[in-house]
Amino acid sequence: MSLLRISIVIAGLILFGVNGYLYAVSEQGQFIFFLLGIIVLGIPHGGADLLIASQNSRNSQRKFSKAKFNLMYLGNIALFLVLLLSFPSLGLMLFLLLAAYHFGETDLQGFITESLAGDIFMFTYGMFILGLIFLPDFDKIYKGLERLHPDVRTVQVLEWINIYNTVILGVVSFSFIAIGSLYFFYNKHLFKLHWHQLILLSLLSIIVYKLPLLLSFSFYFVVWHSLISLNNIICYLLLDKSVSPVLLVKETLTNSLIALIGVSVLGWAAFSMLNNSDLILYTVVGLAVLTAPHMQVMHRMYRQLD
Repeated sequence: MSLLRISIVIAGLILFGVNGYLYAVSEQGQFIFFLLGIIVLGIPHGGADLLIASQNSRNSQRKFSKAKFNLMYLGNIALFLVLLLSFPSLGLMLFLLLAAYHFGETDLQGFITESLAGDIFMFTYGMFILGLIFLPDFDKIYKGLERLHPDVRTVQVLEWINIYNTVILGVVSFSFIAIGSLYFFYNKHLFKLHWHQLILLSLLSIIVYKLPLLLSFSFYFVVWHSLISLNNIICYLLLDKSVSPVLLVKETLTNSLIALIGVSVLGWAAFSMLNNSDLILYTVVGLAVLTAPHMQVMHRMYRQLD
């Protein structure tokens, strides 16, 4: 059992106890925690994508081109940005579907087989986690998405989700439990090896469900996901000593600074065009744009680790 994961879950339980019974974190405090977390951990956990992609190629004995990688990476960012600007609701929905798989791939790394059943299990887990974070307070999300001026059909879908959020969460939860039960029924050896990790994930699900929306998302994405991803990346890159710690730190800090500037520019542009002050929405949109190619790189890394 990972000491890092245990420590994060313990921190989450403490945060839940403090927020629920001692001192409720204000919305301003939640936003500060969210913003600082994005800067310190959220963005940096994708700062080593070039090194990861290069290592992926070496492990697969394929030639790696830095110029080609940068072109493809920036091209994916540009395409996803166009999609978000042209069809914001569709773009955010696609991002959530990809994020669900990515979160499942990260959290369940170590006891997922390379099979369709494993992919389905990872995806339903990711949807379950996203549902626990977003659906209980979906009315706040609904109001934020309204500022993107969606079309009438999208508004109707959002209204339907807002009305039946509890039912949808129940369906998502039942689907995950049912598919997970079947998966481990046919992979009993994985359950015996990793049952303790499932207990941690159960505690994690309670934490993100009980925390308020922004604090829940911040804790899961910034603390849990980013720290675990960084740990996996460091272990992966330093395993065969082909990447030095100095190079890893330098590459991560440089790319994180570039990404932070990019998110800031996107936020300023959105603020100017949409004429509203929803900074959280702008930040999430900026992260969605940056994360699209990052998830592809990490997927290949996790396939190497399995």
